[in-house]
Amino acid sequence: MNERVFNDLKSDLRAVLKSKFGIEGAAIDILVDKGQSALKSTMLAYITKNGTKEAEDIICSRIETVNSPLRSQAIDALDKGLKGAKELGGNSSEEVAEVSVDTLLNGMRQAFSNSGQTKDTKGICQFLGIDPMMIKMVNSSVGKLFGKFIK
Repeated sequence: MNERVFNDLKSDLRAVLKSKFGIEGAAIDILVDKGQSALKSTMLAYITKNGTKEAEDIICSRIETVNSPLRSQAIDALDKGLKGAKELGGNSSEEVAEVSVDTLLNGMRQAFSNSGQTKDTKGICQFLGIDPMMIKMVNSSVGKLFGKFIK
């Protein structure tokens, strides 16, 4: 994944977590890192299993993220990673996870829009820093069949 994109989104996520939940200091850095890690790993796992169509549609703003299975899986992954974390400071892990994932997905959409990349697989691959050949394999019928066996 393109680390530059995620590094650019850190300040946005910090600001949102601070204003919505009053989280500050080292706690906010830990939560930001967990949020980004959950989104990256979920996105890669989702793409490997299901292909790139939904991720492309989200990043290119072709669909809303609210009912997206990718969004739901990322929120669930982050929620599980945050349960009982002292950095939450009494805030709900589910609320923090939802706000974090939404902030990151919306930030990715904006960053892609500002990047000037084309709204196709090639542009998405360049934006995310993913090998286009890997995406072609994942999106192939054989790749999708193989992806069904990945949990």
